Amino acid sequence: MGTRAPSPWCARRAAGLAALVLAAALQSACAQTTTAEDDALPVAVVEMLCEQRLTGLTDGVALAVDCELLIEPKEPGTFRVLGRGRGGGADDAMLQVSVRWRDFVGVSLTSFGGRRTWPLPFSDDGEAQRGAPLTRHLQLDLEAPQAHVLARRVDVSLRLHPVDVLGEEYRSGGARLEFAPATLECLVRQPDGTLDELLAAPGPRNPEELFLRAAATPLEQREHVIELLVKSLSRLNGSEREAAFGGLYFLTGESHGRQVFAWEAWLAARQRAVGP
Repeated sequence: MGTRAPSPWCARRAAGLAALVLAAALQSACAQTTTAEDDALPVAVVEMLCEQRLTGLTDGVALAVDCELLIEPKEPGTFRVLGRGRGGGADDAMLQVSVRWRDFVGVSLTSFGGRRTWPLPFSDDGEAQRGAPLTRHLQLDLEAPQAHVLARRVDVSLRLHPVDVLGEEYRSGGARLEFAPATLECLVRQPDGTLDELLAAPGPRNPEELFLRAAATPLEQREHVIELLVKSLSRLNGSEREAAFGGLYFLTGESHGRQVFAWEAWLAARQRAVGP
């Protein structure tokens, strides 16, 4: 499913929820220090691109996810990223982690969710260049899904502060780095084909397969699948229709219950808003 392709995560540990893993196996003893010359640099805005990429560590509706952090300057040159503010100690930077998840039963409108936010020390330093970002890895372990869950959506937000970014001529002096939010979707298994193929085939349809084919749709094709599901509601039987409702809930975040006309009215209004 592209950057949101199904991949795993989850399973909470009593001792904590995250562990920071160094991409280059750097040790804390290698942390960079500033010199008097560095301290004399004027403070200026240093624009950085901060991205996170989520990858599942197991198959199915997941038990763990790897979050890769990428910090890259927008301008040429080599910049040192120090996990501290101007004049601060070497260990005062904190990575604020916010994770929100929702589990979908799929063959009904039932879902479960939760949210957790916690700070994580970030004292490791490194260098970044345009095209060669500083990378670090964060492993997130959360609760195992409840029985019969077919899909999970995870949203991760990260903020790092204070960070001193040093260039050759100036420094940021204690900036806050905001990482672009990232989303991971994972399914209990990959379906065997497309929703179009399943709905076009004669005979009864497996409700679980119907939901999974809808949920596995790539982002660029989801508008088509949403329209297809809504227009198919009136001809699906009871369990198939429940799965279609579940697929619409997963894809849109909307919940119009089990009222076919309500979904049809919603789709018509959505299409009018978008226009031809």
